[in-house]
Amino acid sequence: MSGGAFVGTIDEVLLTMIKPEHKRMTSDGYLLWGAYFFIFLGLSCSYMVQAGTMVIQDGHTSMALGKYLEYLEDPQGKVDLPLFLERKQQSELLKSEVDKPNFGYTKSTYWFVFELRNGSENMKNLLLEFDYPQLDSVEVYYFTDDQLNLKQELGDHQPFNVRPVDHRNFLLPISLGVQESLTMVIKIKTNSSFKVGLLLHDKDLFWQNEARETMIQGVYFGIMFVMFFYNAFIFLTLKTKTYFYYVIYVLMFAVYQFCQKGYDYQYLWQYAPFIHEKALPFSIGISGLGLIYFTRSFLVLDESSPRFSLAFKILGLGFIVGSVLTFFIPYVVSIKIQVFLTALSSLLMAVVAIYRVRKGCIDSRYYLLALFSFLFGSLLYALRTFGVLPSIFLTDYGAQIGSALEVILLSLALARRMKRLQEENTEIQKKAAEASKAAAADLARKNEEITFFNKNLERLVDEKTKEVRVLLDYIPQGVLSLENPEGKIAQDYSAHLEDIVGHSDISDTFFSEVILDRCQMSGDEKNQIQEIIKSIVGESELGFEINEGNLPRELVYLVDSQEKVLNVTWNV
Repeated sequence: MSGGAFVGTIDEVLLTMIKPEHKRMTSDGYLLWGAYFFIFLGLSCSYMVQAGTMVIQDGHTSMALGKYLEYLEDPQGKVDLPLFLERKQQSELLKSEVDKPNFGYTKSTYWFVFELRNGSENMKNLLLEFDYPQLDSVEVYYFTDDQLNLKQELGDHQPFNVRPVDHRNFLLPISLGVQESLTMVIKIKTNSSFKVGLLLHDKDLFWQNEARETMIQGVYFGIMFVMFFYNAFIFLTLKTKTYFYYVIYVLMFAVYQFCQKGYDYQYLWQYAPFIHEKALPFSIGISGLGLIYFTRSFLVLDESSPRFSLAFKILGLGFIVGSVLTFFIPYVVSIKIQVFLTALSSLLMAVVAIYRVRKGCIDSRYYLLALFSFLFGSLLYALRTFGVLPSIFLTDYGAQIGSALEVILLSLALARRMKRLQEENTEIQKKAAEASKAAAADLARKNEEITFFNKNLERLVDEKTKEVRVLLDYIPQGVLSLENPEGKIAQDYSAHLEDIVGHSDISDTFFSEVILDRCQMSGDEKNQIQEIIKSIVGESELGFEINEGNLPRELVYLVDSQEKVLNVTWNV
């Protein structure tokens, strides 16, 4: 009962007359029984009459027709209208027990039948609504007095402009005169989820409620697109990957909701059923991909949890493949792939968020709260859809409320994270400034030392040179150094060396001229010593260590035909 209206069925009226306490019948009772018997017999003989007849009275506003439906499943799709009516006449149809039948994903075609009767004294202008806009093919047959009066074809495989009413859902205007009856047969075939939400509205009240619905949806999509543009502006400013992934997620999830509500077909691509069919699973895939990569970046999984990060990468790859395949595989396959990936990723995101919270990650708390808001809202909507919870504002719009809260909370979490990073950056800069100041002081001290050293370097060199010169002048040994591989003798040699060699022409001469050429040894031995000197002078100490044993320790030196034995010490 809705708005004080009386809605019942013929069966229900008859059953009220059969009560256990009515054990005795009056003559009026027998007359009533006879009248109802003939009414029932007459209705049963007509193959168009249903067990569920919805009687519309004054005050009718809106009513779900699910429990007034009888249906027949046609797995092979071979049943036509005459065969369906024949099987109806043979009572082979099943009666629906729920307000909104849901058959899941199925390849079967379903036939439905119900009857409407205007029980008021006024003409009724009604709207029959299919509240699920993703149905592919809908054929509606109108019968009056067992005669087929009209056939209409609907569905999202038809161009949008063939619909009798310009609306995102399928709407059929129905006018019933006083006490007039109308029987409707509906054939539905779809690759999407098979939901049959049939609602009968008073026409004027429907458009009043539709204005409210439009306002609510406008608020929701307004929130989503404000969040999109706000975060897109931040991304363009900061150029961070986290904001990029989040912007993709918000945009594509809004597109998904836009498609699910049927607005895309109504406003974007009215003449492109193919795009309308593919837009829904594609938007699911890309929004899932954005959320997956946002989660990896926001929770820093690459550094904190590499295994979880790898799992998210694999899921992201799955979303990419599923989104691309959307345009090449049947809708029912693509939507099942995307739904499976979405369910799996939601479970994994919840596990990861809880794991990161236990590890002390502050950002993951905001993430978990946002994820919980979305999942809880979706759960409320699902329970309302299956009739577990009543239809109230919170359950009717649970999924959208949850997703809006999720987007807002994640935006706040991102803002808080950016603030925390800025604070950390400020602290780092402060420490860097202090370190720079200390380094500058140390550098100034070192510069002073270098300046002092430079100023005194020449003096120190002169002093050291004088000390070395004094040592060389008075040391009773012949000391010389070779300054290049050719064996050139350096200028700084000891004074006693002149006494040993017997002359003073030593500077700018070569070791072979001054020493080797006057020694008693073969030419090969002299050449060997020169080659060793070439391999040592100007090279690493390793060369000296290798060849040191081949250098002579004694030399027989001739001075004025006199022999001198020179003891030689070699050093690098």
